[in-house]
Amino acid sequence: MENLLDSWWKDHFSIPPTITMEVDHMETCKEMVSSGFGYAILPDIVLGDTEYKYRIQLRTKHGEPILRKSWMIYRKDSLQISLIHAFVDFIKSLNLM
Repeated sequence: MENLLDSWWKDHFSIPPTITMEVDHMETCKEMVSSGFGYAILPDIVLGDTEYKYRIQLRTKHGEPILRKSWMIYRKDSLQISLIHAFVDFIKSLNLM
């Protein structure tokens, strides 16, 4: 099954991406891109308000923004801990789910 990014790439480019390195931490990826080592496709929430020279929202070939649903799994009784309750409320306020 083709994933969302593969489908987006095929819709916008006629040749496959040149991938010479992959990293498993978003912060490492951001630092590499900031240092001029290529490009990255990252969730907007990871970038925050940081200014990047080139930053675009991925869109379908019909111009619709590409969005993914986010899920958060937690035990209901863990909401009794004020820090966890505040975090869950914060994430809900972002309308990511």
